[in-house]
Amino acid sequence: MAYTLMLPSLRSGSGHSLKDSLLSVLATRWPLTARQLYYEVKRAGAAGTYQGVYKALKELVSEGVVEKEERTYRLSPRWVVELARFLKQTGREAGNAALPSYFDFQQNGNAQSFTFQTLEAHEQYRKRLQREFFADQQKRFPYFGQSTHMRSPLVFTERALGILRLVKETGTYCYIAIQGDTPIDRWCAASYHNKYITVKTGVPLADGDDIMVLDDIVVQSFFDQRISKVIDAFYQQRQDIVTINVPTLYNTVYRKQAEHHLVVQKNPLLAATLRNRILSYFRV
Repeated sequence: MAYTLMLPSLRSGSGHSLKDSLLSVLATRWPLTARQLYYEVKRAGAAGTYQGVYKALKELVSEGVVEKEERTYRLSPRWVVELARFLKQTGREAGNAALPSYFDFQQNGNAQSFTFQTLEAHEQYRKRLQREFFADQQKRFPYFGQSTHMRSPLVFTERALGILRLVKETGTYCYIAIQGDTPIDRWCAASYHNKYITVKTGVPLADGDDIMVLDDIVVQSFFDQRISKVIDAFYQQRQDIVTINVPTLYNTVYRKQAEHHLVVQKNPLLAATLRNRILSYFRV
């Protein structure tokens, strides 16, 4: 059976819905009978008859928001968990959206540093900047990037496919240098390879930073060293992609509390230097 998350409305005062009133009561007291709930919502000033309360409760039960046990009602634990998850995700996305866009950095070249408490949040923002670059019809240069390991095709499969579609739709050429040369790195590189994207593994990078060059904008990532060591060990120990438990990797690495830093700046000279350096790896 499909499960739909029903959210309380944002109305207040006399227009506050009967269902919202019932949820407010059940959030603090449970289990309660329909008669007890009727008296509680009346005491709170909500309009409605006993028949109206009974009908609203029946609808809330059918929607999976409230559970009925014999003659009493309580909030569905599953709905509470889903609501908490929804609010957490909404807050995370809202926070991400509030951060400067690729186009903001094009207009204002001031360097900015960001600190994220999880690798998941860091990657969400980094990928957002990447997507905005690919969508920019005024960009003048291909995409250049370097990384210690290639992670997106393994961990962010759907997001990686979205990036591939953007690359093809916009005809953007990409050059990506990867320091690692493990079976996982090579598998990830092969999954990205097409007429527009060239990936080279086993590159002796001059530094260990993960870098994206988006036209004149340089994006540098500085990961928590403990997390970097865990990722490196993970890649070194796996010889076959089928042995990887991606959900476990994601929960233990990407959602683990640790500080990761991102520095973004518009610097045409630095961007040109990095483009030339990354491109030199493909001329060898």
